[in-house]
Amino acid sequence: MLGLALEGGGAKGAYEIGAYRALTELGYHFDVICGVSIGAINAALLAQGDCEKAAEFWETTANDDLFSEEDKGFLEIINRQVNLNTLSALKENIKAALENGGIDTSKIRAFLEQNIDPQRLLESPIDYGMIAVAFPELQPLIAYKKDMTPENVLDHVLASASFPGFQPTVIGDKKYLDGGLYDACPYNELLDYGCDEVIAIRLNGFGIIHPLRDKQKIRQIFPSEQLGPVMRFDPATSRRNIQMGYYDTMRFMRELPGQLYYFSEKADGFAAFAALPENAIKAAGIPLRLPEGLSPRRALFEHILPAVAAELRLPREAGYDDLLLALLEHRAEQLGIGRFRWYTPAQLQAVIAESTALPEEPRRPLLRCRCWDNGQFCCAFLSFLPPFCAIRRFDAGYLALARKRAIIPILSS
Repeated sequence: MLGLALEGGGAKGAYEIGAYRALTELGYHFDVICGVSIGAINAALLAQGDCEKAAEFWETTANDDLFSEEDKGFLEIINRQVNLNTLSALKENIKAALENGGIDTSKIRAFLEQNIDPQRLLESPIDYGMIAVAFPELQPLIAYKKDMTPENVLDHVLASASFPGFQPTVIGDKKYLDGGLYDACPYNELLDYGCDEVIAIRLNGFGIIHPLRDKQKIRQIFPSEQLGPVMRFDPATSRRNIQMGYYDTMRFMRELPGQLYYFSEKADGFAAFAALPENAIKAAGIPLRLPEGLSPRRALFEHILPAVAAELRLPREAGYDDLLLALLEHRAEQLGIGRFRWYTPAQLQAVIAESTALPEEPRRPLLRCRCWDNGQFCCAFLSFLPPFCAIRRFDAGYLALARKRAIIPILSS
């Protein structure tokens, strides 16, 4: 049995829609989808088969569509303060909001009424689950479709998404708040449900996160970048996060390389670095004040590449392939090259070279390393090394020398 766990995180939740698109494209079919907070809303839409309706919501919805003008001040307090470590900082603000009745959730309920069909959800072959917390007892409610009726399905969905400071949602004779006060990502609950495997889409959002009960059965997909504030719904940010969710999930599930950009194949870093010409290696070693008499190859692999890896803050276990891709990603990010597409290492290098070619000079690859398929040249190493080191290590005299020798053709002054 396969379960999908959707973490809570307010406006970050668009990421889950992109992730779900990728998972279904890869052929995954879920028996149960359980969500918390915004994850509970997404889960209801996905369980009833409306992924595109969920995407439309995210791509068109702003704060004004969900909250009233008088609530904006409290929302901004949440955006500034809320994270896993600062929930206590919100205590007084939340208490004051609840004493005044809480932030109005009527617009959120109206959205649920327009987009979630209780009967259709209950009849779906995919089970639906959510978590809320009874208020003020703070006892969890973990419910699935068997615990719901057509009359209270929407109450369950809204209860899970009743963020602290919002109006509590009433089910029966009890009031409920956001399930993140008990467990913000319900992967362990899905193990209790009977799932043999759980995929969890993480948002790094608000709430309590419990340790994985069984690491062999639970796979977690995390965002590769920050998703934005918890309570700032913005269509442009949501569109970006949907894309990020899709590509992050594809990369994770297909075990593809890269951290920030998305590579459809691996790189041969050792071959690229081994093919560097000796004059280029010697030039790169100048600012490091290497021992005299050291051969260029030893200088490269024993001193220069470790120094570059340290500049990039790569973990000690990173290999040459990781270093080469990190160089590409770092320079591509500096140049503002678009992330959300598939690249081969050679393709990203070509885009970088095109973006950094000096208009007054004919562009040419510096390092003629035929290390990638189809004969494209890799000029990654010395094209990217200077941006990491120039600020702290390269003096003006060396940069002038490098430019004169055309060793570093793309370094900005």
